[in-house]
Amino acid sequence: MGTSRAVRTVVLALGAACAATLAQAQDEAATDPMALFNVGRDQTEAFKVNDHIYEAFGFGNTFMVTTPEGNVIVDTSIVFMAARHKQLLSAVSEAPVKYIILTHGHGDHTGGVPWWKGGETEVIAQENFVEFQHYQARLRGLFARRNAAQFPRLAAAGGVRAGQQAASPGNHAADIAATILFDESYSFELGGLTFEIYHTPGETYDHLTVWIPELKAAFTGDN
Repeated sequence: MGTSRAVRTVVLALGAACAATLAQAQDEAATDPMALFNVGRDQTEAFKVNDHIYEAFGFGNTFMVTTPEGNVIVDTSIVFMAARHKQLLSAVSEAPVKYIILTHGHGDHTGGVPWWKGGETEVIAQENFVEFQHYQARLRGLFARRNAAQFPRLAAAGGVRAGQQAASPGNHAADIAATILFDESYSFELGGLTFEIYHTPGETYDHLTVWIPELKAAFTGDN
């Protein structure tokens, strides 16, 4: 009962902060798909979930978990929101980022890795992340045409380009940001917190979930 109540508290805290904004964006997206890219644009400071977890909202959220020994970033948003998320979260703590955990390989979760990765930062992903990145690279021409059709106003503004189907670059074309890959589970401790990471395939086959038992908090990505 205690665990369920604590988990519910974290979930409700997140929901109270972003449900209204996301609901409005989803309503607007019914007539204007560009509205989804505006989520979080008016956020002026990082949302405090609890004494350790902070969130920046966007088309892909970025979470920061603070500890006395350095910080952990869970997901990094899409590339054109990453700088803003870095600004919001760094205002809370400028401690070194020891780990970046990517819940899966979609660009709205991986786009900001360069903004957060330092010389000693480890980037953690499930082992299927590598193949999934190469898959997306092989089909980038197809995805560009699909995205241009899905977001025509963004395409018109130059945000996505339909172009021509590029020749397949083969199976090893992607830049792989991950430095630590795991099969079914991985864990580490930092600053008194335990980060348990589990393979939880769902939206993608490389999807993972992060569980911090001391905080009774789970990061479920897009599952």
